[in-house]
Amino acid sequence: MIGQTISHYKILDKLGEGGMGVVYKAQDTKLDRTVALKFLPPQASATQETKDRFIQEAKAAAALNHNNICTIHGVEEHDGNMFIVMEYIEGGTLRQKLPYAKVADAVSAAIQIGEALQEAHAKGIVHRDIKADNVMLTSKGQAKVMDFGLAKLKGALKLTRTSSTVGTLCYMAPEQIQGGEVDHRSDIFSFGVLLFEMLTGKLPFRGEHEAAMVYSIVNETPDTVLRHRSDLPAELDRIIARALEKDTQDRYQHADDFVSELRRLLKQTSKVMRISAGVTAHEAGVNSTSATAQPEVPTSQSAQPSFMKNRKVIFASAAGLLVVVSLAMYFLVLKGTSGAAQGFALQNMQITRITSTGKAQQAAISPDGRLIVYSERDKGKQSLWVRQVATGSNVQILPPADVTYRGITISADGNYAFISQRDETTGISALFQLPVLGGTPRKLLEDIRFGVTISPDSKRLAFTRLYPGSGEFSLLTANIDGTGEKILASHKADLWFDYTPAWSADDLIAVVLGSYKDGFHQTAVGVKARDGSEAPLTNFRWFQMGKLLWFTDGSGILLAGRDRVASLSQIWKLSYPSGDAERVTNDLNGYDSFDVTADSRSVCVVQSDQQMNLDLLPGGNSDAAQRITKGKLLLGDFSWTPDGKILSSQIAAEKWKLHLMNRDGSQRRQVTVDEFDEDNPRTTPDGKSIVFMSYRSGIPNLWRVGLDGTNPTQITRGGEDYRPSISRDGKWIVFDSWDLGPNTVMKVSIDGGEPVRLSEKNGSGASISPDGKLVAYVSSDGQSLQQQAVLIVQLEDGTQVTRFQLPSTAALAVTNEIIPLAWMPDGKSVMYIDDKGGVSNLWAQPLAGGPPKQITHFQSDQIFSYHWSPDGKTLGVVRSSTTSDVLLMTSTSK
Repeated sequence: MIGQTISHYKILDKLGEGGMGVVYKAQDTKLDRTVALKFLPPQASATQETKDRFIQEAKAAAALNHNNICTIHGVEEHDGNMFIVMEYIEGGTLRQKLPYAKVADAVSAAIQIGEALQEAHAKGIVHRDIKADNVMLTSKGQAKVMDFGLAKLKGALKLTRTSSTVGTLCYMAPEQIQGGEVDHRSDIFSFGVLLFEMLTGKLPFRGEHEAAMVYSIVNETPDTVLRHRSDLPAELDRIIARALEKDTQDRYQHADDFVSELRRLLKQTSKVMRISAGVTAHEAGVNSTSATAQPEVPTSQSAQPSFMKNRKVIFASAAGLLVVVSLAMYFLVLKGTSGAAQGFALQNMQITRITSTGKAQQAAISPDGRLIVYSERDKGKQSLWVRQVATGSNVQILPPADVTYRGITISADGNYAFISQRDETTGISALFQLPVLGGTPRKLLEDIRFGVTISPDSKRLAFTRLYPGSGEFSLLTANIDGTGEKILASHKADLWFDYTPAWSADDLIAVVLGSYKDGFHQTAVGVKARDGSEAPLTNFRWFQMGKLLWFTDGSGILLAGRDRVASLSQIWKLSYPSGDAERVTNDLNGYDSFDVTADSRSVCVVQSDQQMNLDLLPGGNSDAAQRITKGKLLLGDFSWTPDGKILSSQIAAEKWKLHLMNRDGSQRRQVTVDEFDEDNPRTTPDGKSIVFMSYRSGIPNLWRVGLDGTNPTQITRGGEDYRPSISRDGKWIVFDSWDLGPNTVMKVSIDGGEPVRLSEKNGSGASISPDGKLVAYVSSDGQSLQQQAVLIVQLEDGTQVTRFQLPSTAALAVTNEIIPLAWMPDGKSVMYIDDKGGVSNLWAQPLAGGPPKQITHFQSDQIFSYHWSPDGKTLGVVRSSTTSDVLLMTSTSK
């Protein structure tokens, strides 16, 4: 809509999007003023209910006239599009400010919010969704309460569905969660939660999942702010505790009572607050001056299960923002290793939000800290940007294109960025050299897995590559201009190189080495650039590792890694040469793309927020999708039982376990209760047993248990075995295995025994046809991942029946994801995922030939798992949406 004129409003920019509206910045051409227009979101159907709720929001907010409430100018309709005309506020949300470094500033802002509620309650309006995201801060620091879309007017028609809980769970009052009567005291409870968060960056109630959070709010005593900040006056703790009383009668009965106590406290303790604002981090408590932290609420941002070396890894953050205390520790580690002064105080850290679009992907900072190069994804295309840190200006240096950027490295002189990208139209992965301030990219290399590292003398590059034909994972070097390519070291079968390496000043290249010797794990090894000789850098094992980065003085390595399957990616310090591993961050955020300046005083990170859901599509119709999951459930793979129930992998006690639930999501129960991670559940045709992948033997193998989780039996004993598909007669299992080196398709008896190879070369994503006679799998041609084909073979002996080429945008092995194929219920077509335009949709290729048919027509999100119900009438799809931004943290100490 940007650039269009709606009525007499010219749309200038998109400001944000939520459950009840999309907001645009616009120019009122009649009154010559800047306004904000809030439309119903385009994906929402314009039902009478949504229109009524939309009008109710406008009426509620328009009835209010207060300096701390966003002004509503009117409600209009143009060509069937209803929108609210609102005051345009120059600034950001309160969320971006949390937690406040100075107690007095937090209390002052809270007083303004309380006064806004006081005005609303006096008019009979209950907001019902008070949270940091619904409060704007102007450039002058004035608070403005937004979004009365959930407001409840006296005498207004009740529009919410029966038993629905409107609002945001972690801020809800007990009576709101339990479906009881909601009044102005419910807002006071939410306001108490918000004030707690403004001071600490955390929440008074916590839970690892929705049910645990509900239990905590309804039953448990809230946390005390003094536990997190010792510099706070005890009176403030008492005020918050009263606001958080379970019984509405025990809370403040009116917002003005709450505000009056805050005003009194501000006057009485202003001197104390001025003194406490200047203490060191050690004296004041580690959380006292952290900035931009988010509520510590476990959500779907825990890492999605990533059970194999080339399956897509999701490093995502909880609640979408960085916990700065952990990154402060990160700086302390860096300062210690570089020999700089110890005692780095938290007050001397400046946090800068580089992006706020939610679309960031990769980021790198120049050695001198002046520039940040980052990529963004929008509408399926990625663009490249540079941020000048001093001026705050963002300049697009490469326009949106059908590419995926997979690594950014900036040269030592800060003049060039080395960009690893995959062309989504051709499937070709390549490395380009680009002037940091813009210019024409120059291709240097093809077929590299991730990013590159540059040698200390700036003359050579190092990178990793997979040769699918032989199954070899290699570490290579090349001249800085891409010539002179040479394999330095290689592994296959039970060992493999992974991710982007790091080149030290001593010509030692650190690289991630995966292994399933003595249990599946990854660790760091050093490969000498001179002769390719290899030696371990540590005895510590991670489940999955990411980027490596040497300290300038060579005393250690920073790395991103997960020490457990179900844990988030955290930043670790690996000392050299001792090999001691120490976690630097330890919070509910995930860290993957990060970079540090040469003086170790600044770090930029990409932080993400991920939401996953299971939708049921009658007849495969995406327009009729029915969501059966609630809240931020952590979902892995899933399948159907013969009687139409759903078997899935979900997080339980920090492990991926198998769960069974009804098709409407009700009566969910855990099936497996051992201490091992498990995924890819499939029910046998007789409905008596479950076949799945498990780490019970220390490495991924296939196991079988009863439907109640009893009588475990190991089926395969290979190096790495994944994704079973069971034949219609229940006698055979087809699966993916890395046991022979390259990923291959194997079959084995349901009772175990020696597996038989079905794929001639490499193969993955195998699926047995509904009649049990054919197997479909994906194979890459030759030693490159650029060409993929689906092969259809006989289950009996692997004889090829037919084949068809996949489009380059197919989301399979070529993009480091291996997602199984599936058959249409009639057995005449094979389904696959196509990520064209950056959005996942399902397509079906007829075996008889002809063009593929698009099955789903989603407009957003990525598909991670999909299966038809046994009767062939319903398609289940697990989808994920992710928002991510770049943050910069800089030490201001001398």
